[in-house]
Amino acid sequence: MHKVIRDIFCIFAVTFGLVGCMTYQDLKTREPLTSFEIADDYRVVYRKIVSKARECNPVSSFIVNADLFGDIRAARISSNAPGVTELFAYVIDIRATGDGKTAVELRSWGATGAKIARNLKQWATDTKSACDSATISYESP
Repeated sequence: MHKVIRDIFCIFAVTFGLVGCMTYQDLKTREPLTSFEIADDYRVVYRKIVSKARECNPVSSFIVNADLFGDIRAARISSNAPGVTELFAYVIDIRATGDGKTAVELRSWGATGAKIARNLKQWATDTKSACDSATISYESP
């Protein structure tokens, strides 16, 4: 039953141009839209990105989730529809790769991910101080 609800929501969202959505497992099989390594601690990078992801949420009807996993030195930031927790507009995976170095990967489907991809490195390095609504706002693919 839950899969049927998920599928109906996704069809509705795509049909009406709201957002592209996929399960986390589906997103993990896709190549990252962008990936990079940055010379900073994964926790610092996580805090910078989650702050901007919430401030600049490209899909205002979706919730930005943030999880920090200290035991494996990693973090995940994602956006999903309220009440439909397994449908994601995007997932950002952050992980420590060495002393003071962090890898960042963005996986998404549709125009939302492309908008975030253009801004993600600036968010991670804190070189973009404000949201540029013309750049980050959602547009139909």
